[in-house]
Amino acid sequence: KKVSGHHRLHCSRSRVCSVTQVTLAMGSPDATMDMSQIAAFYNCQCVFVTGATGFMGKVLMEKLLRCSPDLQELYVLVRAQRGKSAKQRIAEVLKDKLFDKLSREQPEFAHKVIVCEGDMMKTNLGLSEEDMERLIQKVSVVMHCAAMIKFDEPLKMSMKFNVVGVQQIIALCHRLTALKVLIHVSTAFSNCDRKQIDEAIYPPALPPSKLIEALDWMDDDLVEALTPKLIAGRPNIYTYTKSLAEYVLVQEGKGLPMAIFRPSIIGATWKDPIPGWIANVNGPTGLFIAVGKGLLRVMRIDDDTVADIIPVDIAINMMLVIGWYTATTRPSQCLVYHCTTGGHNPFTWKQIGPIIVDTYNQYPFDQIIRRPRFDSFKNRYACSYWRFVSHMLPAYVIDFFCQLAGKKPVMIRSMGKLDKALDTLRFFTDRMWNWSNKNGDCLLSKLDGKDKEMYDFDVRSIDWNDYYVRFAIGVKQFVMREDMSNVELARKQITRYQSIRYTFNALMLLIASHCLIKYSSMARSMWFALLQFCFNMLGKLGLLFML
Repeated sequence: KKVSGHHRLHCSRSRVCSVTQVTLAMGSPDATMDMSQIAAFYNCQCVFVTGATGFMGKVLMEKLLRCSPDLQELYVLVRAQRGKSAKQRIAEVLKDKLFDKLSREQPEFAHKVIVCEGDMMKTNLGLSEEDMERLIQKVSVVMHCAAMIKFDEPLKMSMKFNVVGVQQIIALCHRLTALKVLIHVSTAFSNCDRKQIDEAIYPPALPPSKLIEALDWMDDDLVEALTPKLIAGRPNIYTYTKSLAEYVLVQEGKGLPMAIFRPSIIGATWKDPIPGWIANVNGPTGLFIAVGKGLLRVMRIDDDTVADIIPVDIAINMMLVIGWYTATTRPSQCLVYHCTTGGHNPFTWKQIGPIIVDTYNQYPFDQIIRRPRFDSFKNRYACSYWRFVSHMLPAYVIDFFCQLAGKKPVMIRSMGKLDKALDTLRFFTDRMWNWSNKNGDCLLSKLDGKDKEMYDFDVRSIDWNDYYVRFAIGVKQFVMREDMSNVELARKQITRYQSIRYTFNALMLLIASHCLIKYSSMARSMWFALLQFCFNMLGKLGLLFML
């Protein structure tokens, strides 16, 4: 077969990379001292990433490019969206503050990022013939991060993206001539219908192939009616389809060097490259915004329920280590890795609340509705009562005054949306799971020296108090895009709200006292008795001073 000059160059670079990696593995003093063997592995690789515009995908790209400066090419699957081409979307991503450190160290890094316009829901991923052939000939590492994560997405849509999309990725990987590893990003909650979750693939009750066939002829009404029975035991379609995707992967990906990565709830960065960086409003981020704005004040939470949140940089570090280990050791089967915190460094939802409130009182949002405050209740009835008092009652009052001022009332509607979001999250805030972490612990033991410094994913070293302070501030900086130089003005706003609260409470007390004295003879008698007592005490004190 005739080999093009471009392909010969690629082969030559690959041989150079192989020699470099062998030298490192043999223990060259200078090489092993200066470079991580994991970073060396990714040097000169051609990596294909899906979900590059998503939260994890952005951090993955940044880490790969920064820590492996000799990475040959980074291919990203991106679709055109909302009038923007795939290249425009990636160009915007690379301008994010997340990439500032990389930009300073490698000003020309962007030329390594090659955009492949496509779509997970289209045949052959929607790739052009040219892009497909280039991937087949060059890609050696595949990181599949893309997923439809909306909890309430219709089953047909979610199946097409999360399950049929995985079939497309597997088909591509079978054609790759230089494939060393495929990492599939799932979720630790893919089997949340179980309390004990092992590092294993659980066969579904209905084979995915049969469900895919059935969905082709079912109408939307029938699918909607059957969905609750299909996902029985799970809170949403997302976790159900991610479980099916895992099963499809091991069934159709036989013979491929691959691993399944299951992170829990993804949170802001811990420290790398920017502490507290966050780029979405999903999960805890949305809750933090609601607390900081004064919208969310009451939530039903079990005191002992662990908030299994994993910093995104920890998750990406572990993902890259898994890729290196799978490619270099070639396990005989597809290994599953859990990336969770509850087993090694637990921290509860109840503990998070005061940290977020204190942080947002110290570093408030520029515009708030009420002063930040948060209380949690285990009892359903107590929570319902205080939710009405702290959420709905003020919402009615605010909307009443909005209508008087000729403005559109929005608070009651906002509270309705908040309650719906809380109901969606309750499955995860009221329950705990026990995830096996044997594979992850074994992998961690393989890290030492430079590898541990650059790719550490030991959650036991996280100081949760410090982390959640940084997380909350990061939400203000990177999600709300607020200038930290305006903090003093925001603090004055908090002081005003405190004064309004004290004034309102004093006014309510005066009104209540007036009503009691006016309409209750017992209260009136007690009031006069109290006044008589006070006058007597003042008289005695005056006499004492005269003496």
